[in-house]
Amino acid sequence: MKVLVDTSVWVEFLRGGPRAVQLDAILAEGFPATNELILAELIPALRLKKQKKLIKLLQEQHIFHLKPVWS
Repeated sequence: MKVLVDTSVWVEFLRGGPRAVQLDAILAEGFPATNELILAELIPALRLKKQKKLIKLLQEQHIFHLKPVWS
């Protein structure tokens, strides 16, 4: 089962925060997922830090595509 990993969890993981171990387990099992909004929040900061490899890895995760209904 895929797990949608929120932006705040990715940020904490990248900073080595206390919940990083939990995301490590999700990554090891191959279950992480993201969406376009989460990528839009993460990628600009990673581009500023020239983290091309990390951006590529994030984009390779399963993506739950957003399909908003505005009506």
